[in-house]
Amino acid sequence: MYSISDYRDCQSHGPIIAERVWTAWWQDSGLKVGDVLEHLKEMTNPHALPTGFVAHDGDAYVGSAFLIHCDLEERPHYLPWVAALWVEEDRRRSGRPQQKGPPNSVTRRATSAARQVLRTITSTAAGPSSNGASASTILRC
Repeated sequence: MYSISDYRDCQSHGPIIAERVWTAWWQDSGLKVGDVLEHLKEMTNPHALPTGFVAHDGDAYVGSAFLIHCDLEERPHYLPWVAALWVEEDRRRSGRPQQKGPPNSVTRRATSAARQVLRTITSTAAGPSSNGASASTILRC
């Protein structure tokens, strides 16, 4: 069984996450793995977005997903986005078939966080919240 953690709490997986993300989506772009690793530092900020989730079995990396403001400039109104979802090949399809995924899946965790961000944005869109935060300070995009 594995756990899902906030990336801020398990940054030691950063190098493997950067390598997986770079290999899957960025290796032909001219970026280097180090550029992706540097980008992961944004996931450690105290704001709601961007953020990341890591699935791990003890110290072993299982997978990860990011929650970001926008992945397509043409559709900024669809936010937040679940992005760069990765599950190690040997751990794929390990959920129970009668469910949409394992109860503690990284996808479900990211989706749940996205819903919470949307609720926060919706409740703050009319103006500052009781703590003075507005949607723009929560997102920090």
